[in-house]
Amino acid sequence: MNSSQRADGAVPGPRSGASGSGPAGDSPGSGGSGGQPGAGLSREPERNESGSKTSFRAAPPRWFLGLLALAFLLAGVLAFDDYGLGWDDGTSRAATGQVNWNFVTRGVSKTLLEGNEKYHGPAYELFLLALEKVLFLDDLRSIYQMRHLAMFLTFALAVAAFHDLARRLLARPWSALAASSILVLSPRIFAESFVNSKDLAFLSFSILAAWTLLRALEKPSAARLGLHALAVAWLIDIRILGVLHAAVTAAAFAVEALRGGRAAWPRWIARSLLSLALCAGLVVLFWPVLWLGPWQHFRAALQEMSQYHWEGLVLYAGERVRSTELPWHYLPCWIFVTTPLLYTALFGVGVARQCLWALEGLLRPGAAPDGGHQGLASRLARLDTRWIAVAAFGFAPVLSVIALGSVVYDGWRHVYCVYPFLVLFAARGLEFLTEPGLLPRPVGRAILVVFAGNALVVGSQMAQSHPHQNVYFNEFAKAHWQPMGAHFELDYWGVAYRQGLEAVLALKPRPQRIRVAARNYACKMNFSILEAADRERLTYVESRAECDYYLSNFRRADAAEEDDPPEERKVHEIVVGGVPILAVYRMGP
Repeated sequence: MNSSQRADGAVPGPRSGASGSGPAGDSPGSGGSGGQPGAGLSREPERNESGSKTSFRAAPPRWFLGLLALAFLLAGVLAFDDYGLGWDDGTSRAATGQVNWNFVTRGVSKTLLEGNEKYHGPAYELFLLALEKVLFLDDLRSIYQMRHLAMFLTFALAVAAFHDLARRLLARPWSALAASSILVLSPRIFAESFVNSKDLAFLSFSILAAWTLLRALEKPSAARLGLHALAVAWLIDIRILGVLHAAVTAAAFAVEALRGGRAAWPRWIARSLLSLALCAGLVVLFWPVLWLGPWQHFRAALQEMSQYHWEGLVLYAGERVRSTELPWHYLPCWIFVTTPLLYTALFGVGVARQCLWALEGLLRPGAAPDGGHQGLASRLARLDTRWIAVAAFGFAPVLSVIALGSVVYDGWRHVYCVYPFLVLFAARGLEFLTEPGLLPRPVGRAILVVFAGNALVVGSQMAQSHPHQNVYFNEFAKAHWQPMGAHFELDYWGVAYRQGLEAVLALKPRPQRIRVAARNYACKMNFSILEAADRERLTYVESRAECDYYLSNFRRADAAEEDDPPEERKVHEIVVGGVPILAVYRMGP
C-alpha cells in the first residue's frame, strides 16, 4: 500500500500545495510519484488552487530544452578536436578492439586468448573500430578524432536519456533539468567523455540501462523488455560490473510481482526469465571470447574484476600506497575532492530525505487489504522500486570495491558509473529544499539563485581550464592539500602532453627535427593526435641526456622516478586552477 493511498484503497487527488516532501504529498521513497503501488511510476503535474500549473512545476518550454541541447552538442563538436590522448587510447583500440575484430572477421583466436585484455569488455571498442572501417580511416590522427567525437556523442545520447530518467523520477520537470545540468557541468566527467572509452562509455550505458529499466517497469511490453535486455547486455560487455543491472532488474521484477499479488506472479516470472535469457544470449553475442567457452571465460572475467592483477603504487593524500592496500576511504575521498561542493551538499540532503521517506513507509502502521495486520512484504511493497534501483546503482559498486578490496587506481574512474545516480539524489535534495512550505519563500528562491550561480561558476571554470577539465579539484581540496601535485595525481591520463608537444613544436622553426623525452609513455602516445607533418618533426628518445626537450606531467606515484629538471630550464607550463599540470624543459647545453 502506497502512503498516498488510503486504507480503503482509494487514491486521494492532488492537494493544493502538495509538495511531495512528506505524507501530504508523495509516497515515502517515491520522489514524487504518488498513486497506487506499481502505478506510481507516472504522475500528473501538480496544480494550484485555480487548477492551472504553477510556474516552477510546469515543464520547461520545449524550445528552451532544445536550445540547451543544441548548445551542449555545439560545445562538444567544437571541443572534441582539442583533447589529447591518454595511456589507454592505444591499448583500447589495438589490444581490445583490433584483437577482437581480428577474431570476429578472420578467426584469429591465439592473440585474443593470450592477451591480457581479453576480459575487458570489447563491445564499445568493436563499435568504434567498425566506425573506423566504415569511414575508411587510416591516418591515426583522423582515427582518434573520430573516436573522440563518437565518445562524446554517445555521452550526449546518455544525457538525453538521463534527462528523461530524471523527469520520471522527480516531482517537477525543472528538477530534471537541474539534474541534467549537474551531470553536464561536472568538469571531470565532461572532459573524459571525449577521451575515456572505458569508464565513460560504461557510465553512458549505465544510464541507458537504468532508463530502459524504468520504461520496462512502467509498461512491460515485449519491445521495452527487449530493449532493456539489449542495454544491459551491452553494459556487461563493456565492463562485467554491469551484472549489477541484471541483478537489480530481477529484484525489481520480483518487487512488482509482490505488489501485484499471486495473480501477477506468473506474468512477472515469465518476463524476468525471458528478459534475463535474452540478455544472457546477447552478452555472449557481443563478447567474442565467450564464444570459446561462455561459462569458463565469464567466470574468469568475474574473478579478474574482483581482484585485478595490478600492484603498482598509488599517490593518495600525499602518500604512496600499494594498490592492493588502499584504505576504505580512497574512493569516497576522490569522489568528494573532484566534485563541486554544492553538488555534494545537495547529494547529502537528497540521500537523507529519501532515507527518511523509506523509513516512514516501513514503520507506518496500516491494515492489509484483507483486514489483517500488514507484514514485512506489504511494508516493503510501499517503497518505490525505482529509487531502490537508483540507490543500488549509486552505492553498490563503491561498496563492493570496499568490501572485496578490489584494485582501483588513478582516482575513482573505475566507478564513474555511480555518478549519474548520485546526481539524481542531489537533484532530489534541491527539489526538497525548494518545496513550498518547507522554508520561507525568499530562502527557497535564494537556494535556486545559488544553484544557478554555481552552475555559471562551474561552467566558467570549465571554459577557462579547457581542455584540461579532467584535473578539476574543488575549493576544499585545493585549500586543504598543498601543493596538490604532491598529494593527488593530476593529469594521470597524460592528455596534456598534446599541448606540451604543440608548445615544443612552436619553440623551434620548421623544418628542424626535435628530440623529446618525457616522464612517462603517455607523451609518445600523443604523437598520434598531431598533424602528420608535425609527427615527422618529432623523435621520441628514452634518455633525458639525448633529448632537446623534456616534458613532465608530474606523475608522482612511482617513487623510483627521477626528479624533474631544475626550474631554470622550464620554458613552458600548463596551469589549471592555480595547479601546474605539465611543464616543458629545454635540455642540452
